[in-house]
Amino acid sequence: MYRALYDFKAGDASALSFRVGQTFTLLNRSDAHWWEVTDDTGRVGYVPYNYMEKDESAECGDIILSIDRGIEQVHMAAMNNGGTYTAQHREVLQKLIAHRKATVDKQSQDYLHQPSVGIPSQPARPAPQAPVSRVPDSPTRRRSTKSHRAPQAPNQVPAPPQRSAFSEPCMQASDTSGIERMAHMQKFEIYQDTSAKVATTDSSSQTEPLNDKRSEETHIPENIGSELVELVRVKTDVSFHKSRIAVSSILNHIKDKVPDLERAMEDILRQVNSSKLHTAKSGDGTQDSERLEVIFSEMSSVKDDSQQRSWHLYEDQSIILEYLEELMSILENAMPAVCRKAVQQDNYEVLHHMVQYYQMEHRLPIRLALLQVFAGLCGLEREVISSLVCSILPMELARDMQDSVEALQKLQYSALLLTMLFSTGEALPVHHYEHLSEEFLSFLLSHVEEPPEEDVHEQVPDLFLNLILAFNLHFSDPKDNLVMKAIASSSNVRAFSEKIMLLVNRGDDPVHMFDHEPRPPNSLLKFLADVFSSEVTSGIFYTNDMMVLIDIIVRQVSDLPPGDEIRTEHLSLFHSIVKNTSYRDHRHRRGDLQQCFLAIQREEEKEGEADKFIISQIWADFPDVFSRSDLV
Repeated sequence: MYRALYDFKAGDASALSFRVGQTFTLLNRSDAHWWEVTDDTGRVGYVPYNYMEKDESAECGDIILSIDRGIEQVHMAAMNNGGTYTAQHREVLQKLIAHRKATVDKQSQDYLHQPSVGIPSQPARPAPQAPVSRVPDSPTRRRSTKSHRAPQAPNQVPAPPQRSAFSEPCMQASDTSGIERMAHMQKFEIYQDTSAKVATTDSSSQTEPLNDKRSEETHIPENIGSELVELVRVKTDVSFHKSRIAVSSILNHIKDKVPDLERAMEDILRQVNSSKLHTAKSGDGTQDSERLEVIFSEMSSVKDDSQQRSWHLYEDQSIILEYLEELMSILENAMPAVCRKAVQQDNYEVLHHMVQYYQMEHRLPIRLALLQVFAGLCGLEREVISSLVCSILPMELARDMQDSVEALQKLQYSALLLTMLFSTGEALPVHHYEHLSEEFLSFLLSHVEEPPEEDVHEQVPDLFLNLILAFNLHFSDPKDNLVMKAIASSSNVRAFSEKIMLLVNRGDDPVHMFDHEPRPPNSLLKFLADVFSSEVTSGIFYTNDMMVLIDIIVRQVSDLPPGDEIRTEHLSLFHSIVKNTSYRDHRHRRGDLQQCFLAIQREEEKEGEADKFIISQIWADFPDVFSRSDLV
């Protein structure tokens, strides 16, 4: 950062007026006499270089805060311009975002203490001619540069080039935003103030030792625990979870090494480990919440910008990808409650904006980034999945998968996201089945058998298999089940059935991705129950496969206690196997199963009533195979 040596009164909107001591963040100094900067209120413009000196005391946090103000100022200027970003807006926004990323990287790599050469103080003298803002040539740019005057003599007041309206307008709003941000930053200074007080107390203890009464009177700020975690998160750019662990470790170490501070450290530790730290209220005013607000506002503006629908406009791609990358980082590392609160605003309106933008955006890099963001959002809460399921997104993904199989990465991302959306088993809107049809399921089954040529690692079959299992959760009646209809009409599902048996052997439910409540049924057991509900679909498994499955059923039924839903589901599954397969021909593990049935019938727990009913049905339906005669 740089500090003004003298007052300066600009004679043109392109240059910035400033007072002595005012601070600036440098954006561009390619011109010999004029530097492009953003000031401490967020305005962007030119200043004479000989009025500046390097501010050696500035920290990276101050620079980032100044850059954020500049970014917000550009957004406000674009909003005042009808929501349209001019070429100058985009150029400045790119510079600010690039500078912010460089500053954050520098901060994380501990480059803060590298020596820098300050600009020597110079006497005040007339500023040189301001340079023309460097923007790629365009008709708009050529019109805006015609009003520039030729350079004047050094002893004359220069007339810098005209800039777009984001230099001066919205000043009041920018100042208000700056004040709010400064108030937020002051909260983090509590830790420094507390440290200073502790240091003073330690110094005075050389003449007057601390006693228990004085320790008991130590005042602990109510929110210092959350502030310390946020401070570590901001300064180190590590996740909220790791920041919390770091703070807890440091406080425990201080408590052990400095007995006089033990009580104070325990009070702060209680705050850090409290469940209240995970609430949205504890995250109010944090850097993550502020950045989410900015990013979501920007994405809404991008959606509303009619220029985004023009195929030839690619100059904003890097900016949009920067925002989406930062959004993914926040979703992965920030306090989940903060992300949930930001997404919940206005009845999840931001989700609808992003879905609409995905639908109109055809650039592959941006689409891939959006797919990753949607996946990250699904992990926040079940309501996010519900909103996305009821949107046009599932239909758009299904259509896109069938139309562009050759785009392998997008195909894989789309399949994974659809699996997440269907993983809750929530009912779909009826009109979704226009695209999520039996034809779509046949498309999935065919690529499980024969993956695309580009898929050298054969990831598509596993992804499509998981998607089929997730989609099957929505159907309660096997007769109306589109998945079962697609399987029954398929001529070849050998690879599909083999992969199902691999999952059965491992006991995995590949669709269980989140811990959202209420939890859906086990997708694998649900699929097996549906498959064996009909003789047609049960024929996809070979006899050896069914024997392996029966071995697993025997183990689960004998090991699990009364009332366990998994035991009940396995008993029901075996009933269907006996009914709709050739079990009576080989009677695999009949003796072991009969012993399990008898043991369950002797159980006294009421939780096992459902299991006893299923066993009674098996005895009644197949008396030639199983008999209750051994029951005492």
